[in-house]
Order: sequence, then structure tokens, then C-alpha cells
Amino acid sequence: METQLSSVTETQQVIIRRTISLIIESFHPEKIICYGTRSNSSNVWSSFTSPDNNNSSMAIDLLIILQDKDKGKRESISDSVEKLSNDFLAIIPIVHSVDAVNNSLEIGNPFFVRVYRSGVLLHDNDTVPLITPSRVVDPHVQSSFVQGSKRKFDLAQAFYQTATDCLQESRYDVAVLMLHQAVELTCISLLRTCIGYKPTTHSIRRLFLLLENITLNVHTIFPRSTESELQIFNILQRAYSDVRYKEDYSVAADNVLTLHNRVWKFQNMALILCQNKWRETEQQCHDIQSKQQVQKRLIVGYDVSSFESIGLDAFSDVILQRGGSERIEIESDSDMTHMVETRIEENRLWVTMKNDSFEVIPASVIRLTYSTLSSIVVHHSGTVTCKEPIETESLAIIQNGKGRVDLQVDVTILDATVTKTGALAISGCALKANILNTGPGSFEGIDLETSEAKVTIKDTGGISIQVDDELNAFLEGDGNLQLKGEPRLKRFTMD
Repeated sequence: METQLSSVTETQQVIIRRTISLIIESFHPEKIICYGTRSNSSNVWSSFTSPDNNNSSMAIDLLIILQDKDKGKRESISDSVEKLSNDFLAIIPIVHSVDAVNNSLEIGNPFFVRVYRSGVLLHDNDTVPLITPSRVVDPHVQSSFVQGSKRKFDLAQAFYQTATDCLQESRYDVAVLMLHQAVELTCISLLRTCIGYKPTTHSIRRLFLLLENITLNVHTIFPRSTESELQIFNILQRAYSDVRYKEDYSVAADNVLTLHNRVWKFQNMALILCQNKWRETEQQCHDIQSKQQVQKRLIVGYDVSSFESIGLDAFSDVILQRGGSERIEIESDSDMTHMVETRIEENRLWVTMKNDSFEVIPASVIRLTYSTLSSIVVHHSGTVTCKEPIETESLAIIQNGKGRVDLQVDVTILDATVTKTGALAISGCALKANILNTGPGSFEGIDLETSEAKVTIKDTGGISIQVDDELNAFLEGDGNLQLKGEPRLKRFTMD
């Protein structure tokens, strides 16, 4: 962890060191970590002021870590540290026990992990070390923060709606109390969503200071630069206790209406920030879970003898890919190499599956690498796809299965046959295509560009194809033919 603040001036360094020394002398913390700074400065010149009149102020976010677990003591220290603020340095402290911080680091709390990795250690007693957090992000922790922050925001919107109803009924005291709750829960949702921090304070003022790590617009929506603006803000800030405990409490309708409008703007701003972060976090969780799922899968690969044809009779999905040497790779949730058999017969690689013991067949993908390919015979019910177009002079494909074969081709002659209920989808280009459908399945070639095609339908299945020059169609069954293009010659023979 870094030990020097690099983004501050030497003068600011001196002020910060002096303040940190006061905190150490007064409260004996275990560690002090800075996790944010913000500076405002202005150079003013005038004939009526001294030259180089520089006005500068700074805010610093401190995580103060104690050995003491007493909540009351932590809150007292937080109040006392904040009172050390002056015109040059505003201190925004959060105080936690070392046990709480280590527990948060251990479970992967986003806020404390980020502070551990990016914060600047300004003081360390070296009595109790901090746990080094895992670099593996737990999607369950991330997801729980998203769900928790969504619920807080839903409650905040419900409180705002209740405030609206009370305003219409002239119940201004209840309305301002509901607005306080709406703002508090909106702040909590923002902090949990955007930086992963669960605040323990109910103070709107302190929550707004913590929000400076996310956006400074909160001070634009709730300005406090004039006496009247500060008065309106204090009505909101004190509503939680004043409405409940002051017997003679009253609040002007116009002040409540002003606050109502500001809370509406605040919630709209917060919703945009939260929704963007929710989507980002949910996508990250999905990516992590997908990666973990893939990493858990078993991958076994081995080389096979050369072949020019492929025969498939398995339950796995199959991906064909061109390579320099022939190879098979099996990716599955558990070991299934004893189920998959390969053999070469007449220059054809057969990939089959046996399951004599009736085991549960795990989800799997078989990748076949070929160097040349002239024919494919499919008997199984899985899918067959390819990573790139199959380029060859002549290619024959027989779909004897119940699954789906979806391939891209770049060939001179294509012979394609469908015999059962499966689908055979071919895209790309073929100078000449011979398509035969003898079953109820389908040949989908509407994205296959051909100059010359011969199509035959002998059952209830269909054929779709794109032909540019010459079409010969033999329709001997009840199936249908879908044609794209305007071939020069069209011959139809019907039985």
C-alpha cells in the first residue's frame, strides 16, 4: 500500500501531517488510510488586494481503523475527528474496527478491497495486520450488493411517493419526514451501488460528504451557499428527530415544496447512476460466472490419423475447424472420454458414443480439426457447426439425424441430403448444388448462393435455396420449395 499522497501540494502535505498527528495523539488508532482527496483553489488578483492572493481548500476522506469494537466510541471519535476540520482542510472520516475491516476484506467487500489496493496508508501501528483480499471477485458478493441497493432505492421511491401524498393532503410534517427517509435511503443505495460501502450514519450532511466520491452534483441540487438555502437544508437534515420529538413542530408549505422538488431531482440523478452501475455489475457477475463455469469444464484432446471425411453418431454438439493437423478435443462437465470412440474407416473419421452402463451423459462439445474435408455424415441429435467456411472442390453432406447442422461453405459442387427430421442449414456459395430431401426434415439454403441447382423433395420436408442461373426441381412429395432469386431457366417436375 502506498504511504505518500502524490496529488497534493507541499503546503497541503504539511496540513495533513499535522492533522494526522492530532488524530493519533488523541485517539490512538490502529491504522489511518486515505481513500480520496478533493481540492478547490482560486488565484485572485486585484488592484485592491495583495499580489498572488491564493484561496485554497481541500477535503480528505479517511478510513480510521481502531482495535476497539465499541460502536458508541467509534461514533464519538468520528464526531471529534470531523471537528478538526478548518478553512483549509475538511476531514470526512469513517471509523471501523480492525476486525470489521478484516472480515470485510475476507469476504471481498468491494469498498474495503478497493481501499486496501488503492488507498494511501498514512499511519500504521503494525499491531494487527490487514488481511490480503483475494484477487478473485466473488460474483455472489457483488450480486448481493446489487440486490440490497435495489431494495434500498425501491424504499426510497416509496417514501418519496408517500411524501407526495402527504403534501397533497397538507400533512407537511409527515411529508418532510418522508423526504428525509427518501434522501437517506437514496444516499445509501448510491453508496452501496457505486463504491460498495454500507454507511452507518443517518446524517444527511455526512451522507452527502460521502457521496463526493461518486458525484459533486448533490451540492448543486441541495445548495447551502446562502442563509435561506442553508435553512431549507437544515429542515431536511433535522426532520428525522424534529418531526418525531418536537411537540410544537411545524414547517412551511413552500419549504416542503422546495425540498420535494429537490428530492425529485436527486432521485432522478441517482437512478441514472445506479442503473448504469447495476448493469455494469450484473454483466461483470455474468462474465465471471461464465468464466468460472468454463474453467470448471474438463478439456481432453488428442491427435488422430489423417482423414478426408467425418461421420458423427454422438450426443455432443460438434464444432468443425480447419487446422494443420487432425485432432479431436472434448470439453465436458465431467470426464466422458470412456464414452467417446473414434475410428478411421475408408478415410472417414467416425466419432461415436457408447453408454453401456447407462451413465448420465454430461453436457459436452467436441471440436474436430481437419486439414481437408470432402464429406460429412451425421446420425446424431446434437448440433454441428463450423468456425469458418469449409473450402473444398466438392463437398457431400448427409443429414441422417434429428439435430441441426449449420455450416458455411465455399465449394464448386455441393451434394446435400436430408433423410429424417433434422435440419440442414447451409450458407455461403456453391457453383452447383444437388439437394435431396427424402424425409420430413428441412434443407435451409436461402443464404446459399448457387448458379445451378437440382432439388428433389420426396416427402413432407422442405427445401429453400437461392439460385441465379438454372433450377431443376423434382417435387415428388408433399413438401414445399422456397426459391430466392430469378434463375434464367426453371424446370419443375411434379409427381
